Amino acid sequence: MADLETSGDGMNPEGLLKAEGERVFELLKKTKQRLVLAESCTGGGASAALTRLPGISNFFCGSFVVYRIASKTEWLQIPGTLIRKSGVVSAEVAQAMAIGALRQTPESDLAASITGELGPSYSQKKAGQLFLSIAIRKKKEVSWTFRKSLQHPVSPHASSLLQLKQRHHAQLEASHSLLLMVRSLLSELHDIHI
Repeated sequence: MADLETSGDGMNPEGLLKAEGERVFELLKKTKQRLVLAESCTGGGASAALTRLPGISNFFCGSFVVYRIASKTEWLQIPGTLIRKSGVVSAEVAQAMAIGALRQTPESDLAASITGELGPSYSQKKAGQLFLSIAIRKKKEVSWTFRKSLQHPVSPHASSLLQLKQRHHAQLEASHSLLLMVRSLLSELHDIHI
């Protein structure tokens, strides 16, 4: 499992996410790959960034927004025993989400997933922790998992209004991280001329 680093270029979070979605779309077209996402903690933010782009339906199959354990187990076929053993915010569950989304979407060539705790209600130890995974069908569902920490998780000491703003920013940052991971993989695929 590797750490996934992002770099800001002074843009606001919405601008970063929009730009990343456009880059992913261009690479999906160049590599002729179809993508499906499984998002937990982002509210479907990465999918929303993609679906704003005209023509994306040729390359984006859809997204599973799975906040609850029942959604993960029923929609993505993740074993409940894995969730109980590893916890929903774990590399193992992120990997199972990506593989599950790929299996549930036969037309997709690759799947990417994210699970994490934005804060403040989980445990302070896990607040701001994200796990992202990607799976490729041609590689017999081989997957890679990354770990990342949010720069600004939701603070338990902030007012309710500030917590809402922090959560929105954290969801944007997490969504950007998911699309950045997809772009990194697509860039590698494009370099090897699929």
